[in-house]
Order: sequence, then C-alpha cells, then structure tokens
Amino acid sequence: MNVLIVDDEFAIREGLRDMLKQLANSGIPIHQVETSIDGNHAMDILHYYHFDLLITDVRMPGMDGLTLLEHVQSRFPKMKTIILSGFDEFAYVQQALRLGAIDYLLKPVNVPDLTKTIERISSGLNDTYNIHRSWKRFNELDAFKLLAVVDIDNPQETRALEFGDWQTLSWMLRKSSFEILQDMTGVYLIEEMESRMDSCNMICGFTGESPERAMEQFERFASALFEFWEDRVRLSISIGVSRPYRHDHSEEAPYSEALTALLTRLYRGSCIQKYPEDEQAEIGSASFARLWQQLEVSLDVGDIDRVIERLHEFVRESVKQGTPRQLMWSLERLMLDLNGRINQNALIPFSIEARHITQKVNQMQWSRSEEALQQQIGKWINDLLLSSDPEEQEGQIMLKAKKYIREHLGEMISLEEVSQHTYISRSHLSRLFRNRTGQTFLEYLTDLKIEESKKMLTEPGIKIYEVAEKLGYRDWKHFSRTFKNKTGYGPAEYRANLNISPLE
Repeated sequence: MNVLIVDDEFAIREGLRDMLKQLANSGIPIHQVETSIDGNHAMDILHYYHFDLLITDVRMPGMDGLTLLEHVQSRFPKMKTIILSGFDEFAYVQQALRLGAIDYLLKPVNVPDLTKTIERISSGLNDTYNIHRSWKRFNELDAFKLLAVVDIDNPQETRALEFGDWQTLSWMLRKSSFEILQDMTGVYLIEEMESRMDSCNMICGFTGESPERAMEQFERFASALFEFWEDRVRLSISIGVSRPYRHDHSEEAPYSEALTALLTRLYRGSCIQKYPEDEQAEIGSASFARLWQQLEVSLDVGDIDRVIERLHEFVRESVKQGTPRQLMWSLERLMLDLNGRINQNALIPFSIEARHITQKVNQMQWSRSEEALQQQIGKWINDLLLSSDPEEQEGQIMLKAKKYIREHLGEMISLEEVSQHTYISRSHLSRLFRNRTGQTFLEYLTDLKIEESKKMLTEPGIKIYEVAEKLGYRDWKHFSRTFKNKTGYGPAEYRANLNISPLE
C-alpha cells in the first residue's frame, strides 16, 4: 500500500511518516510513504505516482483538504481518503464524509487510532470490518443467532444537530460500532432489510455455540456502545434484541422481536432491552372487544377522525399501563380487522396481504416517540381509505386541511405541520392543493391571509403592524408588500379608498 500524507505542518507530516514506518516494520504492507505540503503540490504528485491512500489535513493554505478531496473523488475514485481534523472542525468533517472520506483522525494523531484505521484499509475491508452480510446468509449460519436493532433516540435534538445531518450521525453510529466490533467474532451487520425511518440506525446479528454465548456477545457490544454514546457523544441511543434461535427463521420473527424490545424506550426512555419471553401479549378479550366495537360504530357513521382519535387514546393508555408487546400485538390485530372491514365497503377492490401489515407494524416500531407512533397509525388508516375510495377520502383530507389552516391563520403554519395533522405525506398534500384548488399550499394560505386582512382593515383605528401580527407575519413591511402584490394597493391606500379613518 502506497500512502500520501498532506499537511502544511512539518511536525505532523513527519510524525505520521514515522508512525507508518513503524506499522510497516510490524508487518502491515505499507510499501511507500510520501508527503506534501498542500493540495496543489499533492495533485502534482498524484498525477505522476500511484497511491492507495491519501491522508490529508482539512485547513491548509492554497488548495485546502476539502478541495483536494473533490479532485481526488473525480480523478482517482478508487483511492481511499482519511482526513485530519481538530475538535473544533466537525463541520469540515461532515463535508469531507460527503466527499467520500472513509474515516477521520483527531489531531494529535496517536499510534493506536492510526493502527486500527490502517489495518482495516490494508486488509481491503474499507469501512466494513468484514461484518456485512445479507439476512439470508446470516440466517443460514449453523449457530445460535439473535438479532439486535440500534437507533439514535432523537436525531433532531439540539445536540444532534450540532453534528450535522442524519447522514453524519449515521456514519458516527457505524464508526463507533465498528470500533467495538472489530475485535469480536461471530458478529454481522445486516443491511438488506426493509427501509427504515432514516439511516440513524443499524441491524446487527450475533452468533454463538450456545444461546448464552450469543447473548454474551450482544451484551458486550451493547454496553460498550451505549456507554460510548452516553459519555463521549452525549446523545442517547436505544438497543433492542430478539430471543436466540438456532435454525432458519423467517425474517419477520426475530426482527419483529428486536423492534418490540426497542419500542420499550417509549415506556422507559433510552435503554438496552431484551425481548420479554414470559410476558402475556394479548390484552383482555373484553377490552379488545369493546375497543373494536367502538371502532366499528365510528366506521359505520364515517367518522374516521374518531377512529384515529380512539386508536391514539389506546396508544396513550397502553404506554401508561401496558407493554410494547401487548401494544403491538393489539395494533396488528386491529389493523388486520380494519383492513378487512374497510375492504368490504370499498368502491375500488383492493387487497393488502397480512404480511404487508406485519411489515407496516415493524416500521411503526421504529417510532422514537408516542407522537411519532400515533402519526404512523393515522397515516396508515388514511392510506387504507385512499385505496378504498380515493375521491371521497381526498375530499375529506382537503376539508380537514382547510379547517386547520383557518383555525391557525394567525400562526406561522407550514405544509409539514398541516400534513401531520391530516396524516398524509407532505408531497401528497402538496399535490392535492394543486389538483383541487389550482394553487400551491403557500398561494392558498397567502390568499386566505389577505382576505382576512381586508376584513381587519375595515376596523377603525387598527394599525397595520397589528394586522400583520394577528396574521402571523413577523414583519409588517413584508405583510404590506404581500398585500400590495395581491391587491394592487398598499394597506393604508386600500383603507383610504374605503373612506375609513387613516391609521395612526
């Protein structure tokens, strides 16, 4: 392996060169190590000599490290790259990762960190640590197996946003996990599963010659990762794990068990949780029958809002009194029954297989909060109704959206906020506004605000800034410009033409 080091500080360049020579003497196949003072000089070298690995500082005079990475990515796509950064340069790290850097090293670089990274690269494993496997290959292993799911509890909290977007958080989760897993055997990262909320999570498989040994592997990994994120990253994560099993199994069973364990965080907060083996899953038959009867009556009278509201109440009560296993067992049964009930009266025949409902329940269990779970339930019901009678359901959605907008006209509401209230996707709601009103959501909202402002301006003595504030405008000048663009008059001019006393 040939390595090029790029840094404008002589001490860092030579220090890294010496470390790499030590690694070469210890048996790691490093054949050539060269240095460069900046990006421009590095590009000259790269055009004449072959290198397998580039280690570069981010902040340098002339061509900086990020610009160098851009050139390397386009001209030498097979070259692996590592960046050097300080604690206060994480914004650069985020951009470097997007440009294809496979790792970063904090300055001052120490021998153990460099050794781990170089060993991984020299073995040709890139950032996988040889633990990537498909579900099928993992499931066929002749050993006791268990499945674990790992998820960042709140990628939108202030601390998380300091690190950047979800791609950066995902990379951090994998990097910290790989560093724990690299010295372990019988551990696999399962990537070929159904899509999940975002990629701020992982699915891992653990094996052992006995159920106890497989669980020991998991516990060693989980405790180390949990502690690292709590103490070093200062973000909370949760981990759920299935029961051990031996022979081939359907994907849904251990995966669903791990997700049910993960859902415990709605009850307990951030946690490491095993699937509860001895827990009674089914809620009382009388309670379930009463709930289903209430849902059926609401469906009979077409009160879909009440259906969703009752299911939300059920989730709230379950989080307070029940367990994740009871909650998800009941939800899956309710979804199957609702699917059958709505399909009976559908104008357009449709079919949703039971396995698709199971997959949907699994997706719901990635929910990071009670509110997120309720959103998933409401959206599923809306999607089901859209399949059965799209014209009627779209009309109901628009009525609900318009009502919500009018009730919150004095606030700075967004399309995202209204889509959450109506339980459909942002893009779907945007299309509905265009198709059914001939306007974008923003155009519709602005027209409503202007119409309301015209009524307000007929009130004697009211000031323009008061009208703007009541309609959710942060700046009265912005309101005035918008009013004039829509009506051809400024607010004061409009008022004067109505022969109302001028504003003070």
